[in-house]
Amino acid sequence: METEFPDVFSLDDERKVELIEALISSISSDRCPSPISDDIQAMLDEEIATFESSRPLGRPWREVMDELDQRHV
Repeated sequence: METEFPDVFSLDDERKVELIEALISSISSDRCPSPISDDIQAMLDEEIATFESSRPLGRPWREVMDELDQRHV
């Protein structure tokens, strides 16, 4: 890639950052993703609620270590 834009790679870091900022600001806002639909948002909210209401899938590591210590005393 460096061979495609040799002048860019010879710039100092400050100029590279300026170039990056200029490139980002030049990208059309039409290319930005559109907001998600209400249906998708409702589905995501439902999935989050289900996840948050389910029992934990694990235990704290200290609890497990204490149990193992008790077994091997």
